[in-house]
Amino acid sequence: MSAGVLLAMHPGMGEAMVATVSAIFGRRPDNVIVVSGDSDDPTSLTRNLQRGLHKVDQGAGVVIMSDLYGSTPCNIAIRVGREANVPVLTGANLPMLIRLLNYPDVDLAVLLEKVRQAGRDGVMLIGPGFDPETVT
Repeated sequence: MSAGVLLAMHPGMGEAMVATVSAIFGRRPDNVIVVSGDSDDPTSLTRNLQRGLHKVDQGAGVVIMSDLYGSTPCNIAIRVGREANVPVLTGANLPMLIRLLNYPDVDLAVLLEKVRQAGRDGVMLIGPGFDPETVT
């Protein structure tokens, strides 16, 4: 059984990530829910995140991912995550989501570290004077 994933993101971002993952995997992951919002209605975003937590929780834990640390969706996700004792990963990107979905049977604590590492390892500077094989 895999952990549920709740994407708390700015409008369009989570939907685009899920669409891309669906194209890569050949199917839409059934354990992912997108909750989008902006600063216009934080109360609605809070309610939608709380509802999403209950919908996506299948017993193996839930992870909330947010796109931009310090933004309204992220701040609300952190508050909701703390209340529900659910981890929140910020700075979410496509490699992180793919890693999260690729390890459905891994312990949640180990999985979270794998996901965080995927986010870091996916950032490379390549170009004149920068070779990923020689730069650490």
